[in-house]
Amino acid sequence: MGTTGYSLYSDDLACDVRDSFRELLASLDPIEARERVIAEFSAEANDLDDGPVFWLALAETMHKYGCLDSGTRETALKSISSNADRHRWSDSQWVRRKRVLDALEQRLNSSQPAFRRPRKIKAPDFPSFRVDSPDGSAHATAFELQPGHTQISIEMVSNGSVGGGGVAYGECALDSVSLAWLDPNHLSIVSSNSCIAGQDSLFYYGRTIKVSYASRDA
Repeated sequence: MGTTGYSLYSDDLACDVRDSFRELLASLDPIEARERVIAEFSAEANDLDDGPVFWLALAETMHKYGCLDSGTRETALKSISSNADRHRWSDSQWVRRKRVLDALEQRLNSSQPAFRRPRKIKAPDFPSFRVDSPDGSAHATAFELQPGHTQISIEMVSNGSVGGGGVAYGECALDSVSLAWLDPNHLSIVSSNSCIAGQDSLFYYGRTIKVSYASRDA
């Protein structure tokens, strides 16, 4: 994650938390959307450096849409009052960051607007194909971001929640890639000349799916 300035959303993590919550809130109950985001960013939420950023971004976004709960509010306010991210800034930088936090504290303590849902963002129509795992608890999708550029993602069910993410990418045509589940927790990706590569596993909420790669031309 990167930080480019003092404002809340000058941090990549804060932007990711905001965007994820907004996307979920477009179709889910606010509390369910909140729990999904906490599960998605569980490591960051409990991290010494990233934790304050996570909770401040979540609280600010929930307040903006009129659905900030007391627990999230108190966690964010505690982070501000304790100067939890003071160690990330030099003395001169902290003066500017503190102004941002003081303004956020005042906003979080103010009355919320009426609840509203974000507008759903229509997903781009990329050529794709999907392969479900043997037990139906996960699926892998290969899609062509642009001609000759293919990405693969996995979505899985774990502990009653649904999540996942991208696992592989390559500069090759969609029809040169094939996906096969060796078992419910092991995905095999085969491509021409090993053009697809990526991470060897994907973890989500207590479940790990292994990913292996092979070349059709080997």
